[in-house]
Amino acid sequence: MATTVPHLAYLRTGLRAVLPPMETDPQVAQQQLDSVPVRYVVLDKVDGYGISQRYAEPVIHKYPNLWKRVYATSEDGALIYERIR
Repeated sequence: MATTVPHLAYLRTGLRAVLPPMETDPQVAQQQLDSVPVRYVVLDKVDGYGISQRYAEPVIHKYPNLWKRVYATSEDGALIYERIR
């Protein structure tokens, strides 16, 4: 799982979690996500620094055929995407 709060995600779910790659090039970021490998990406506004919006969201938008939205809270809440294999 890639999320802006990997420590909290691990404690709550038991799933291994990492920060999204801090890479502005979506192609490179996707390669890095694949190298971990990351099955889920959480887009949220928890951190206040826009990590999800700046680094993870462009990957999801550039590669919609690789990611499927599996959960959404409210309009402005968290979104969870699962890697399509």
